[in-house]
Amino acid sequence: MSYQRLVTLCAWLLAAATTLAAATKPAGGPQICGQVEDAGGVPVLRVWGSPTQQGYAHGYLLAEPITQLFGCLVGAGGLLESGEQYAALLEITRTRMRFAERYEQELAGVLRGIRDRLGADRLRLEPLGRPLDVDDLKALQCVADWLPMMCSSFSAWGATTRDGGVITGRNLDYRSIGALQGKVPVLIIVYLPDEGGRCRWVNVGMPGLIGCTTGMNEFGVTMSLHDVEPPARPVGEGFVPRVLALREAIEQATGDDPVGQIETALRARKPAYGANVHVSVPRDKTGSPAVVLEYEGAGSEGAMVTRRTADDAAPNVLLCTNHFRIRKQPSECGRYEKMARRLAQLGEAGQKIGPAEARQIMQDVAVDSDRVLTYHTVYFLPDRRRMGVSFAADGAPAPAAEPIWLGLDELLEVSSASDTASVYDFVVADIGGRNVQLSDYRGRVLLIVNVASLCGATPQYKGLQQLYATYKDRGFAVLGFPANNFSHQEPGTNDQIKEFCTTKYRVTFPMFSKISVKGRDQHPLYRFLTDKQIHPEFGGEITWNFNKFLIDGKGRVIARFGTRTKPLSKQVVAAVEQALMGR
Repeated sequence: MSYQRLVTLCAWLLAAATTLAAATKPAGGPQICGQVEDAGGVPVLRVWGSPTQQGYAHGYLLAEPITQLFGCLVGAGGLLESGEQYAALLEITRTRMRFAERYEQELAGVLRGIRDRLGADRLRLEPLGRPLDVDDLKALQCVADWLPMMCSSFSAWGATTRDGGVITGRNLDYRSIGALQGKVPVLIIVYLPDEGGRCRWVNVGMPGLIGCTTGMNEFGVTMSLHDVEPPARPVGEGFVPRVLALREAIEQATGDDPVGQIETALRARKPAYGANVHVSVPRDKTGSPAVVLEYEGAGSEGAMVTRRTADDAAPNVLLCTNHFRIRKQPSECGRYEKMARRLAQLGEAGQKIGPAEARQIMQDVAVDSDRVLTYHTVYFLPDRRRMGVSFAADGAPAPAAEPIWLGLDELLEVSSASDTASVYDFVVADIGGRNVQLSDYRGRVLLIVNVASLCGATPQYKGLQQLYATYKDRGFAVLGFPANNFSHQEPGTNDQIKEFCTTKYRVTFPMFSKISVKGRDQHPLYRFLTDKQIHPEFGGEITWNFNKFLIDGKGRVIARFGTRTKPLSKQVVAAVEQALMGR
């Protein structure tokens, strides 16, 4: 991508959003659990916390681009030519589409963030003649359902690739929006959820969109959405926006059989129209390295998902465009045939596929017309945990630009610029499964401990309870987080853990649901606590059960004690008393 194109793309987002260090907490408003940065010339938004907190950060940091995007959707040069067409889309969204509660909360958070950043006066959208509301944000999540898109993708692996690993190329093609005047508002959004059972992931999308169109999660699982030619207008209601169905799936694809987990998530969410969902995974996962899930729901009680894998004629290659090939007789598709021909030519020439060849394939099927444009192209390397991205600019389709390569692990890390972050930014589930905002403990001194029931240090429960009983009336609390990271010493369920610690040790201090405190599935709270950039003195990997972090009344880590330091030791008691004096 040329320097001029980067300036055009990034200035529109970065100038409006700024980094977290500059975007301070609005007076009287919630903490901003997010940041916007430049990663190699690509705008990256990171959000964390509860759904409401993620939405608020998204809306607050990208308020200007979101409202400008809405201003380009309706009217001359927009996706919808008239207010009447948009009103019809809104009515369909209200009456026929279903949003899970967590997405209702997130979109409400987006709206509040926009309002707090811009002020109520600037929420008015001239093309609509009224202020932006949450129904507009819901309609934005449904645009891909009611205004079809063209897309192309392929995966290759094994003997066809340079290193034997998986490589996936994907073009997202959509209607040209002339009103944007070449300023395509695309960016990478990184989600760092606090909720148990949901993993971190990255999506290439647009401001205001909270679903998955082209994503990769922390386990290297990729998903890309492709429209399928609809047979007829769907009948009924209770449809889930496809981008949100894919988000549910990618956040839950965490195990050795991610494709099976994705299929389960999609079957529970009926789409209005069919889709091809291209999935690729690292070679160490169960099953094929790539599949296409043919996904539809019209005319049925639930969603139907059919798995398509590579055929015998080309066992290490899988292609995908906009037609079912198993559920229905495949239609002719010029883009599908072009990819097949290019791959066959590479094979006949004995040429292995790497990033350069992948770009060539995506250039072959790029779309650049008055009606449709390839907005973004993404190249995934699941085994190497890397992705390359390029965006349309100045009227040229995305694969015309040199891709910018980014590491997944770097994208998933919160920048040390977030030095204002505290434990209050996190939401955790208590032992009964109820979400608790740690900001509820604001002003109190906390001792956060990872506990286990079958450890040699388990008797420390007694000391923790005594410490809690001694100082709780002075504004102190112990927070216990069960974890099974060390020698499987916490194998029980939350109910079993609760029964054990209350019966054997008479624990009354707050206990929380079992989490992971280290490794790839480490809970965001413990990623924060152990981050040595944020906490150079107290960070570092959890060494064993019953590590202890002392938190002051402002939510900052002020001391850390290892397993061998008991709760009633002189060091711990003195540190607690000193913290209580200064809170």
